[in-house]
Amino acid sequence: MMALPQRADVGQRIRHYRIRSGRTQAAVAGLCGITEDYLSRIERSSKFPPHFSFSGSPTNSA
Repeated sequence: MMALPQRADVGQRIRHYRIRSGRTQAAVAGLCGITEDYLSRIERSSKFPPHFSFSGSPTNSA
């Protein structure tokens, strides 16, 4: 298995962990609710993944 470059972009990281887990682009795209083509573009850095917001961020703790 190829090591993940220290300064890997988001697409490289997604591809690395997808392959490491043994999943196909079709499987991951289906789990994410996007097309296989869109995931492929994200992995090649020709598209950026959608922005997700998370509530309850550790920086917002009281």
